[in-house]
Amino acid sequence: PSNAAAGQQGADFPRITLTDNVWAQRMLLDQLFGPSWQLRLVTGWSMGGMQALHWALVFPEKVQSILPFCCTARCWPHNFVFLEGVKAALQADSAWRGGRYTQAPERGLRAFGRAYAGWAYSQAFFRNEQWRELGFTSVDALLDYWELDHLEQDANDLLCVLATWQSADPSVLAGASSLKDALARLSARAIIMPSSTDLYFTVEDARHEASLMPNAELRVLESDWGHCAGGPGRSPEAMAQVFSAMHDLLAS
Repeated sequence: PSNAAAGQQGADFPRITLTDNVWAQRMLLDQLFGPSWQLRLVTGWSMGGMQALHWALVFPEKVQSILPFCCTARCWPHNFVFLEGVKAALQADSAWRGGRYTQAPERGLRAFGRAYAGWAYSQAFFRNEQWRELGFTSVDALLDYWELDHLEQDANDLLCVLATWQSADPSVLAGASSLKDALARLSARAIIMPSSTDLYFTVEDARHEASLMPNAELRVLESDWGHCAGGPGRSPEAMAQVFSAMHDLLAS
């Protein structure tokens, strides 16, 4: 929304799905490499992982293996409700004006970041003061960082991303009659890697989805870092597990 063409800026930006994203990427690859390319591995964290799953679902003939980590293919109901909460925190700012703001809704952006921080990490992360590993001297310092980080973002951009996230549902893909039917068509070799302490992309939801895939292994990412276990450069121990899974897929 913040850099869209005239008529599609701000609150007028159209809703984009993960399927839209992978189609755009497919078109780019076709232009660069012609029609005969193959992807050995598609991987990603969080929404990048959801996108990796959609690559294998939408273009199964192009994808040999996938490693989605800290994510699920569908935005499950509890995940959806969590996102409604952080959206409400942003939209409560009087400057929001239904997305047609003339000045950034700074209170809402700060509230979005502060509300999100409690979901990004696990209870053990806070109990064990693992935020110190990120260089923070207190929980308040961590929360201040989340506020300032979100102040740098455009509010409509944030909500557009969440709308894409919340719309994730393989059962609506062309030809699919249900989630079970859609995931049964996923032919790529898959390692599904949820974080053991992720509060919104849960192990239980990932396990259920993996059980519906014909060629998938559930490999739990053991970490107290919650959803942020998969964040590049944050937890070396967690990333070592991700890299090991990548090696296994590329070596096969």
